[in-house]
Amino acid sequence: MIQMIEVQREDVLAFRIEGRIEKADIDALAEGVERRMKKYDRIRAYVEAGEITGIAVEAVFADLAFAFTHVWDVERKAVVSDDRWHQVLLEFAEQLFPSVDAKHFRPAERALALEWIQDGPDPRSLARTWMRASTGWSGVSGSRRSKRFQGSVTRVAR
Repeated sequence: MIQMIEVQREDVLAFRIEGRIEKADIDALAEGVERRMKKYDRIRAYVEAGEITGIAVEAVFADLAFAFTHVWDVERKAVVSDDRWHQVLLEFAEQLFPSVDAKHFRPAERALALEWIQDGPDPRSLARTWMRASTGWSGVSGSRRSKRFQGSVTRVAR
């Protein structure tokens, strides 16, 4: 089962995993990521991992397919668990995906993990402030990635 956790920052997807994981759990998690990706270029993930008793085969495939399409969309990840293998897995993942700042926390460090995952300025407010100041832009329209790419091409062409 995956249960969502409320946090202050909109770009943070926070959830607790425990018990048996079904494909519907992965689908709900994917929906949360997609909703945030409409507003932000990159998001943060906060995971509290309890005792996992099993995972459905369909959930494994759905999770892998989704994870590989969004691996570059995560800028920071905090995992809270008692299991040493989570820490080892995070260290291995950091070698494969150096763009993700990932940390493991013990359950007693939950408050520290929540503080760390939400630390730093909101990237959306920073981008809007810069765009308003430099271009007079006031909102989002169209594909943010194609607009960002077009803007960089324009700067290079000048």
